[in-house]
Parts: sequence; structure tokens; C-alpha cells
Amino acid sequence: MGRGDRAIAGIKIYLGDLSHTSVSIASDIFPLNIGFVSTYARKIFRDEVDIRLFKYPDDLISALKEETPHILGLSNYPWCSALSEAILKFGKESRRPAPVTVWGGSGYPANEKDQDTYLKKRPFVDFYVHLEGEISFSKLIERFMNCGGDIQKMKQSPILGCHFYSAESRLLVRGGLPDRIKNLDEIPSPYLSGALDAFFDGRLTPMIQSNRGCPFTCSFCHEGADYFNKVHIFSPERIKEELAYIGERMRDSLVKTLQVADSNFAMYPQDFEICRTIRQVREKTGWPTNISVTTGKNKHERIVEAIETIGSGITMSMSVQSMDENVLKNIRRSNIKLDTYMKIHDDLKSRGRHSYAEVILGLPGESRESYLRGMKALIHTGVKNIRMHTLMMLDGTELNSPASRARYGMKGKFRIIPRDFGTYHGIQAIEIEEVCTETNTLRFEDYLYLRGFHLMAACYYNDDYFVELLEYLTQKEISPFDWLTEMYSQIDHSAPSGLRQTLADFIKATKEEVWDSPEEINAFYQKPENYRKLTNGESGGNLLFNTCGKIFVYAFEDFLDYGISTALKLLAAKYSTEEDRAMCRAELADIRTFIWHKLSNLFEIASQLERREVEFQYDILGWKEERHARPLEDYHRPGGSAVRYLFSHTETQQTILKNAIRRYGSSPIGLGIILSRVVTVREFFRNALRIAGPAEDAAAAPLVASGLMGSSPSA
Repeated sequence: MGRGDRAIAGIKIYLGDLSHTSVSIASDIFPLNIGFVSTYARKIFRDEVDIRLFKYPDDLISALKEETPHILGLSNYPWCSALSEAILKFGKESRRPAPVTVWGGSGYPANEKDQDTYLKKRPFVDFYVHLEGEISFSKLIERFMNCGGDIQKMKQSPILGCHFYSAESRLLVRGGLPDRIKNLDEIPSPYLSGALDAFFDGRLTPMIQSNRGCPFTCSFCHEGADYFNKVHIFSPERIKEELAYIGERMRDSLVKTLQVADSNFAMYPQDFEICRTIRQVREKTGWPTNISVTTGKNKHERIVEAIETIGSGITMSMSVQSMDENVLKNIRRSNIKLDTYMKIHDDLKSRGRHSYAEVILGLPGESRESYLRGMKALIHTGVKNIRMHTLMMLDGTELNSPASRARYGMKGKFRIIPRDFGTYHGIQAIEIEEVCTETNTLRFEDYLYLRGFHLMAACYYNDDYFVELLEYLTQKEISPFDWLTEMYSQIDHSAPSGLRQTLADFIKATKEEVWDSPEEINAFYQKPENYRKLTNGESGGNLLFNTCGKIFVYAFEDFLDYGISTALKLLAAKYSTEEDRAMCRAELADIRTFIWHKLSNLFEIASQLERREVEFQYDILGWKEERHARPLEDYHRPGGSAVRYLFSHTETQQTILKNAIRRYGSSPIGLGIILSRVVTVREFFRNALRIAGPAEDAAAAPLVASGLMGSSPSA
């Protein structure tokens, strides 16, 4: 049947990649995925289709109540699965005539038996678009047109790339997979076509994609499947046009981040041109100041050069997931050698650049001991930030197969995805993820212990909060890892009571946030008094970062002093003479004061306007500027020649901080969101500037005496 013979023309289509908005915008990224699907369909069907895109659930539900589309298509990812499911059900059961309902995305099993069960439980889903969606969704539109919108006729034969239940056979019908699009420029740009213009609303972060696919085969990742093994690209010329288009519209926005969706950015030659364009757009428009991206897993020399091309605002990722060879074998992954990591870090450090590593707790074969060995090895490389994740048991991944679960004794528990819940026009949805909390080499008690270690590392090691102390300990040949483990092991004995309680509360909440089934979670939060715990922030947030937020708001002084006192304890064991100990006390007193003025009351609006003038006996800035090339003692300023620093925020920092606090609030929950989302938190730190003239009394809080090195001097 030709296009002119179709029974329906001008069909109305609603597409949504939704985000919860109850606490904040949980997924504050442009809906680029449905943008691709819509522009490809418009290319084929032109004015025969009328497509609207949605990000916010209230907008979509209101539109459904005003007018029912012919086709309602929503994406299925961890951040929106339950929400999309609830709205598909609402559309199917309450709208007349009911739309054809379509679902697509990675939240779908790979196993055929599990696919059958998955769709059988969801009779309100008419069609599932499997894997890449542009061609498959367009084939579904074509079938809709050819069948006059009659769902039963649409299901009489397979549709390329689509899964559905046959009304006659009651069997799951799977259309064969279309070939992946090799020349991605065949998909018209959602930006340049104007399809995403409505999302330049000052709330969302633009996202670009320069390639699709991944050459690696990691078993915990969707792109580890053979289907995604070939990498296909969008042309650099197209990406340059998109970035220029976005930059002009983001010029005055308070959202300063660009999200890059590539799995291995900067690993390919064409990425250099994209990096140059990002820099040019920034120089012209002032946007973006931050780039959120996962860089490639090899060709690191090329990646370092690409990062250098962009300039500030981008960090190199060293995603190792585990440092244990047996674990890496189990997940079909290989890492570069440790000495290579160290060379990369040294190169980045010499250029004033930063890097971060990613590790996953709960991988098969990992034990408490091997995990900590891996953390020690990473810290030894000098990597600036370690992002610590818990293994998600994702649908469609090899690691979530029945065979892998049985082989490695993997046991999962369920928890709410942070901030991914809400009620919209009476429709309640809670996003739930399954995480691996136990294997045949990791007990649940080990999981809890390591989560506590995650908290210590997140607050003490990451993001340069304590970088001056870390560099000092390293110069004294004391491993920052040993410092962390000493604090963690002795926290019940040596830490201030408030800090002890904070850790105890965190471990308790870590245990209580996981459930045996999604049904238990949904049943519990159906009760209004329990649901209020989500909306008021008692539960349902990012536990790790919320606790970090609490520490910054309520316990920063205790936290700082516990780190200093533990450092004093380790130095006391290293140095036996009172002269050496006295020098360490004096040096740490200045370091403590420096960190205090860099970070204290960081997220209070009034404090951002403060200009703090402080006197030091050691020229810490000079030490930092020379990249700690000499011991801090060489920078001592003898009596009468103390150095003075002015601590303050720039106007740009004040604007960024105020905007972040305006968007998310300054409560521990709000700070948790800021700390988990901001690419470079260190850019929020107060700047220290060397000055001349009399110093004012800045009332720095005193250094807590450890009792190990004699009396501690006042800061």
C-alpha cells in the first residue's frame, strides 16, 4: 500500500522522556533521545505527523486530558520507568478513544523468556520498541497508517524492531532488528530543526551526542552487548552547528553545564574538532563553564590533549570499576596498568588538570579486602576524585541474567532512586532500582562497612576539600588511604560525638533504605504518613551526598578537627622528637585554618559576601603554587613577617552559588543535590589572595588538641 492509500494522515503523536519534579528535577537533561526519534519520523512522514515532546509529567497529563493523541510513546529508563508506566496505563484506561501506547528504552530484559513475562505484566503497553528507536518507531507509524489505527490489524504481522503480543496466538511477536544507522547524520538534528527549543527554559541542561556505540564489552552495561559494538558518528560539522546554536540560547542562562552523552568521549580523532568548538563557543558566549562527560577507556594521551584543548571545566574519567584482575575477568573488562595510571595523573597534574576514577561495589568476585586494596591503589595514583557506585542490576545486561546471578551468588535488594518519585494529577510513581548487596565473596555486612568507607572518602578525599592536608601527608610519606582507614576504624573511639552519630545514622539508613521487593516499597509509601517522608526529605534522597550536606551544614568544624587530629596521631607515630612534633603541630595549625576559611559556611548566602583576612606563619599559597615541590617547612615565615591572605568568592562564584541554592535549597538535601550534580565543586571554594597590610581577626575556630603531641596552638 502506498503513502497515498493510507487511511489516516496527520496523526497526532506525544513522545515523552519524563523526569520527576516533586523535590527537584530529578533528570534535568534535555530529552535528546525523543528528539532524535521525532526528527527522524518527521523526515519520513513530513506533515503527515504532528509530534509533541514532553519532559515534565504535569505537562503531559494536562495535554492528555485536553486531547488524546493517536500514539503515546514514552521512554523506559531507570529514572522514569514507573512514571512512564503509570502514564501509559492512564492513557490506555482513561482516554477515549485510547491511544496506541508505545514504550522504548534500555529498561527491558534481554532474555526472551523475561521479555515475555515483562510485557505480559503490562497489558496496557501495545508495542515495545527494542534497542535503537528511530527506524523501528517509524516502521510502527507506517503500520499505524496502513492499518487505519486499528491495533488488532497492526499486530497481524511482525514490525521491524518492535515487540508485541498477538491477540490471536497470545504469543509474544518479535520483529527482527533493523540495521543500525551507520551515517548518523541521516537523523536530522533536534536542535537545528527547532524540535528542542521549548526546553531552553532555564531549568534543563543541554545534551549533545557525537557518536553511538562502544567497543568494550562490560557485562554490567547495556552497551556491552554485541549490538552496540560498532561505533558510528555524527559529523563534527553538525556538532559544531549544534553547539553554536545551543551556546547562543544559553548565553544568559544560569545553567552553565553541557552534558555529552558519548560513552568514550575524546577517544576518537573527530573529537578534537568538537573540543575546539566547545572552547570557541565558551569564548564567544560564556557557556558552558562545565562539561559533564565520560572520557574514553584507552588512548589516554589523546584524551589528555583533547581535555587540554577545551581548557577548564572538564575532568578526565578513569573508570576502572575494579582493580582486581579476577573481578575484571568476570565482567569482561580490562584496565590499563597501574603505573600507566600514575603517569597519566602526573601528566594531568603537571598541566593543572584533574581526573576522577569510578569504582563499583558489588561486582562478582569482589571482596571487602580486594575492594579496599583497589581503593588504596587508586589513591596511590593520586587521582583527585573517586566516584563510588553500587552495582545496579539493570535489565538487558549480561550481569543481570539468571546464569550470572547463580554463578556468582548475586543477591539484590531494592531501593528508591534518589528523588525519583512524585504525584502528578493524582498519579503516584516511585522509581525503584535493584542493587547487588551480596555475592559469594561479599557479605551484606561487608556491603554496609564499605558504604561507610564511601562516606569517609566522599567527604575527606574527594573534590579537593582537604587537598592541602592530603598533599601535606603525602609529603610526610603518610598515605592518604592510611589516614582514611585510621579515621574510619577509630571513629567510635576518637571522633566527636556528633560525628560518631552521623556515621551511625548513615549506616542505619543504608541498611533501612534497601528492601526485599519493589512491592514492599510501594506498599509502605502508599500510606500518606510514609509518603510524606519522601516529600519532606526524610527518605528517598541520595543518602551519601545528603549526609555530606549534613556534615557541611551542621558538623563541619568537628569533621575538620577529626581529620587534623588523626593526622597528628599518625605523625606522632612517625616522629619521635619534640622538635619534629612541634613543627608538625604548627604546620597543621596553618593548614587547618586555610581549609576552614576555604570551606566553612560555604553554602550560606551571607557568608558568600564575606571577605576574610587571615594571617599565616607558612606561605601555603606559595607552597601550592609551586605544586608542593618542597616541604611546607621551607615556606615558614619567621616572627614579624607573617603572610596575609584574603579569602573571598568572585562575583561569578557568588552568582553560580546563589543560582544553585535557589534551584535546590541550602538544606542538607539541597546540598546533597548540589554536591552530586556539580561537575567541579572545587570551583565553589573561596579563593585565597596574598595581600599586604594589617590582618583582621578572622575568628578562626581553634584546633582541637589530640593529646598526642602536646598542647595544640590556636589557629
